[in-house]
Amino acid sequence: MKEGVRDFIVKPFEVDEIVDAIDKVIKEQITFKKKSIRKKQENLLLLDEITGVYNKDYFFEALDQEIRRIRRYKYNISLLLISIDGFDKFNKEQGTEYGDKIINKIGQIILENVREVDIVGRISKEEFGVLLLNAGDEKTLEVAERIKLLVEGIKFEGKLKQKDNRFIVSIGMSFCQPGKELMKEAQLALKKVKR
Repeated sequence: MKEGVRDFIVKPFEVDEIVDAIDKVIKEQITFKKKSIRKKQENLLLLDEITGVYNKDYFFEALDQEIRRIRRYKYNISLLLISIDGFDKFNKEQGTEYGDKIINKIGQIILENVREVDIVGRISKEEFGVLLLNAGDEKTLEVAERIKLLVEGIKFEGKLKQKDNRFIVSIGMSFCQPGKELMKEAQLALKKVKR
């Protein structure tokens, strides 16, 4: 049979056979479309609608899951908390539509600079979380520095008191081996950087 052929009917045939074959194909197509729609809906529930990265709920669920895994399989994970300094003020002064474009661009920069196995989520209006799986300390630092440079390289229009109309990014890092409190350490590191 050629590719794309689902069934065949042998001559001589009855009208009922044709109707049954058509019904079967239609049901298969409906089932396929329902599955496709369901998959799209599931993805929408997991993703932040503005940035396309994972949403806060999924990110923290994935974080919990990875922490349980490292206890069992004994590998390392790293967490980056990336805060866009002054974004709330920028959003108020420039409008949320422009703010959404900027936050989308930042989300894409982060996604483009991590591996497919890593997990990126928007965890608040101006913060992203990046979970780097088995990356090691040096690789985590390299990724953080690259993201910081690229995000701070975005020049935006508008008049704010930020240097050269650019964003400043604070990044908290935590390296987790089994038993460490990953999120608390990354939050403390982020607070330290923001001072």
